[in-house]
Amino acid sequence: MTRLSDLIRRETTRGFQVPAWLERLASVGIVTANPEVARRQRITNIAVFATAGTSLSHLVINALHDADGLLIIHALNAVTALSALSIPRLHRYGENAGAIALATLVLVSTMIFVWLLGTASHLQIYFTLVGAMLLFVGTQNWKPFLLYFILYTMALLIAFKYGPPAGLIMPQDTSLRDMLSSEAMINTITLNAIIIFYAVAALRRAEIELENEHERSEDDASIDRDEAQVRT
Repeated sequence: MTRLSDLIRRETTRGFQVPAWLERLASVGIVTANPEVARRQRITNIAVFATAGTSLSHLVINALHDADGLLIIHALNAVTALSALSIPRLHRYGENAGAIALATLVLVSTMIFVWLLGTASHLQIYFTLVGAMLLFVGTQNWKPFLLYFILYTMALLIAFKYGPPAGLIMPQDTSLRDMLSSEAMINTITLNAIIIFYAVAALRRAEIELENEHERSEDDASIDRDEAQVRT
């Protein structure tokens, strides 16, 4: 017989619901049973795929601008994208292994691109994404976040101080720098929006699940009290 509590339970659905296919994609490589760690690793995976997409977008747009003159840049963008896509495999080695690998990849690759394409391309703006790492590791792991925050800040200052304005590859192509500057600004805004939106959606879903669990507990307790009163 169906219990009364099953009839009165309400599954609360508020706000945006993450599509099932996106959840499956975000869960690639995650093996932990800890829901809090799994949530942070899913956010990391979203950032991984966004990073790979950014590198591929640079590859395509740069190839359209100059397919032959930027061969080294094309190769580096491809390597960056492939390296990013391999990061989810690292989750099994530690709760923050993927987050640290992603932060290191972005730090190193951005510095290389800044030196090759120059500060006039404004690719150093990608260093400002370091704040998102706090969503990957959590506030309880503030020490690695602080370390990378310092490293990113130092990299940004070094780029401003010593980075070649026109870069080492095709320094005479000012239109390339203008194009990269616009693309970097748009990509940074988009990356921030994607990561923060998914993180907030994931946290909201956790809150809703907690609320539903509390409601179920209250319903069960109420039914138990009613049954006890009937027996007495």
